[in-house]
Amino acid sequence: MDIYLVGGAVRDALLARDTGKTAQVVRELDLRAYGAAMLGVFGFLLAGATGDFLFVYAVTFLKLPVTNSYLLQMAAAATQIVGLLAGGWLRRLAACETTLSEVVISLAGTPHCCAAADTSSLRLLAGTSGESMFAPKVEARILQELGIRSHEHVLEIGTGSGHMAALAAHKARHVLSIEIDERLKRFGEVNLARACVRNVKVELGDGSRGWPARAPYDVIIVSGGLPALPPGLLEQLRIGGRLAAIVGDAPVMTAQIVTRVTDGGYDTLKLFETSVKYLRNAWRPTTFRF
Repeated sequence: MDIYLVGGAVRDALLARDTGKTAQVVRELDLRAYGAAMLGVFGFLLAGATGDFLFVYAVTFLKLPVTNSYLLQMAAAATQIVGLLAGGWLRRLAACETTLSEVVISLAGTPHCCAAADTSSLRLLAGTSGESMFAPKVEARILQELGIRSHEHVLEIGTGSGHMAALAAHKARHVLSIEIDERLKRFGEVNLARACVRNVKVELGDGSRGWPARAPYDVIIVSGGLPALPPGLLEQLRIGGRLAAIVGDAPVMTAQIVTRVTDGGYDTLKLFETSVKYLRNAWRPTTFRF
């Protein structure tokens, strides 16, 4: 089971404002979260009870002396540890499901005062421009891990359709989105206006090395692949700020969250492996040759 799965059909329903389908998805996610949490508790209790039963049975019915039943004591302890680990994993699964349901709600909760977004024209432009959107599950996981808060300022590099900017704007105070392609910039602005997203500003330019003129930022989202993180990009984060990027060489690239913990210190959390198209003009370190 892919706990970060938000299928293309679901995204289409959200873009089309199919509130019935959206409510169904949220209910399913909430039920999965509740079920995972209950399984976690049950697994821990069952494992503990099984271990205790084995120990009592060995001493009472098999007449094994307590002092010589260390093996059974170890088995009981191991069973309880397995139950504890299983319970903890399932509780984390439940937390992921709950957070994902919040992401889906944020998709559906973007106010709209005009016509619904035309997903067929979105795909048409994406196909003719040579650009593509992240898979829905990639967007959901990135937003989940970033944990954007209501007071934060976000920089997005690569506006595209405006989809990621709209999702980030639902949580953030303001989103600045940079797009290098003038036609895509207009396309993204139209989609954002249709959804009445007021706290996103789209600017035309090359953001492959960030946008230092408006730095620092609380969050930076790179909506495209990078061979490596360009010099100076991380320095555009505030202390405590987070950067989400997919880095590496295709076909094996790594989605990661980098947090600036001090002026010169950064923590990197690797999320998952994937493969996406490189950002236009993405910085690539020079290779030394003899």
